[in-house]
Amino acid sequence: ATRITALPLRRPAEPFEALRDRAAALARRGGKRPTVALVCLGRRADHAARAELARNLFAVGGIETTELRGTEEGLQAALSQSGARIACLCSSDATTAADAERAARASKAAGMRLVMLAGRPGERRAALDAAGVGLYIHPGADVPAALALVLDQLEAAP
Repeated sequence: ATRITALPLRRPAEPFEALRDRAAALARRGGKRPTVALVCLGRRADHAARAELARNLFAVGGIETTELRGTEEGLQAALSQSGARIACLCSSDATTAADAERAARASKAAGMRLVMLAGRPGERRAALDAAGVGLYIHPGADVPAALALVLDQLEAAP
């Protein structure tokens, strides 16, 4: 006789529901929904697609977003005033190559606990990592793991 162990029943939405529950608990504790600052680099045409990808990814986990733009100095001030503790850099590959390292350093200088990049790092990975990028989100990324890391950082924030 062959013995087969049944697979546990699990709804595909369960991991996302658990993430939204964590975000709701943060909202109750802090009085507002957790927020990630989308740092939009370049022209709207440069950042629109990846900002939308990031906005949708965070919404799945119950996390709000706010869009910020500006020069390196202005960006640092805007991030500091935003109340966000996590930044996600959004732009095209060309603009990312030109500006993402500076924006990552400005984000870290503004006190961001985690700096993310919407897109694949490609051959610039080592330089982006050194500038402070700690997570890359893109189609094919492990969305529940990325959102869990974001919520871990937000739960640890003062």
